Amino acid sequence: MTAAKKAGGRRGQMMHAYLCSPHTSSREPRRWICSILKRYGFEAYDPLEHGRVAVRIDKEACERNRGILKIDGVSISMRNLVPRPNLCAYLCGPMTGYPDSSYRDEMKRILEKHGYTYYDPQYMEQTIRSPSPCVRTRARRIIKRDETAIKKSDMLIGYFPVASDGSAMELLYTNFANVLTIAVLPETRKNVDLHLLKSDVILVGFRALDRLFADRRWLQRYGGRRIVNLDPREYDRAIRVIKRNEEMIRKSDLVVGYFPSPSIGASAELAYAHHIFIPTIAVIPHERKEISPFLFKADKTLWGIEQLENFLRNRKKIRALIDKYAATTA
Repeated sequence: MTAAKKAGGRRGQMMHAYLCSPHTSSREPRRWICSILKRYGFEAYDPLEHGRVAVRIDKEACERNRGILKIDGVSISMRNLVPRPNLCAYLCGPMTGYPDSSYRDEMKRILEKHGYTYYDPQYMEQTIRSPSPCVRTRARRIIKRDETAIKKSDMLIGYFPVASDGSAMELLYTNFANVLTIAVLPETRKNVDLHLLKSDVILVGFRALDRLFADRRWLQRYGGRRIVNLDPREYDRAIRVIKRNEEMIRKSDLVVGYFPSPSIGASAELAYAHHIFIPTIAVIPHERKEISPFLFKADKTLWGIEQLENFLRNRKKIRALIDKYAATTA
């Protein structure tokens, strides 16, 4: 029996798998995963083998433009957001493994100053610490609660001092939910993560957020306009890379995410695949102790590469996972 047939491939054909992982992850485990996928009938595509792309922040240009890196007024105008004084913001930012929550107090201070309300998920249960029989049920409950709050909000404000799985997935979900997204970067940040470029608004520092909200007519002022204060060549290249990777995901039969550490890009790609009904597997190394509940959006969450190999070895399970979505998208 061929490897493709072992995996339950379409009439014995080689199937396609997309591997997403943090750009800081080492090459060895990624190659190990690719070799396992190939052994069981999948042609693996690792985007990190095709180069990394970063969009640098020009500090001088940032100061000249009052901390505004991007405002996509065209997408803002499509959000159907009605300007009013008590708009509600969903607060988004790293929690798992990031002890400094003072940035949330600053976000709340700015929102209260300008008459906006907010929803802060910080005080709810947010961290999964170890595998247990009820861990998936608990994680799914957290995801459903937070996604319901996002849909009821007028905008999401995310602060990204470090990589965060949950924040990246919330940002992507917000885009799909047609809710306005504002990403705030620390003033010490030197570049912009690729998938943050999909935000409607990108600012550097909370002073820029304060100045934006100080203009009571900011929604009308920027509606229909597209402002990008980033290097046009780097920005265009980054957008092309995002579109290329999303196209590869759409063509894949399976998306496997390897998460030795938090990642904005890998988490966003896993969430994108889940949203368009591509089967997803999240692989988490045993040594990682604190995990965002949002990684349990994956259809299968496995602890260690060995569990991935055991799962792929069972052709009935992998076939059932792929057929589950094939029926949905048929």
